[in-house]
Amino acid sequence: MSTLVIRGTLADVERKLQSIKRLITGRKNAGYPLWNKAELWKYSSASDSRVCIVCNGFDGKIYSGDVIKVQFPSVEYLGNYVALPRTHDNPDFPSHIQRRVGAPNGCGCTITLINPAEAFEAQLHEDKLRVI
Repeated sequence: MSTLVIRGTLADVERKLQSIKRLITGRKNAGYPLWNKAELWKYSSASDSRVCIVCNGFDGKIYSGDVIKVQFPSVEYLGNYVALPRTHDNPDFPSHIQRRVGAPNGCGCTITLINPAEAFEAQLHEDKLRVI
């Protein structure tokens, strides 16, 4: 259990406590957004002979969450720290490359959040700095 120390005049402490209360209420209602810079996501292709050349080029690469939304604008979060990059749905995806037959969204690739605890800790730290 960690200790939060709030310093300042009584008015400063009261203002900071109100900020903390607003932040906690907001997080209870909305949680933390996905795709932030502290998250690290690993791209994994289906690892078989049907992987297209574009998806194969992404295989094994790690991206921060803020880059994911730029690199894969059609990304779909599935839950449990797994998402579909939907690489074939990117606006600049080459039209001559065939989609993977029988795979969800024409692609067998996934991206997985590999540092959930660290990303959450970074978000908490940012919140703390913002309110105290």
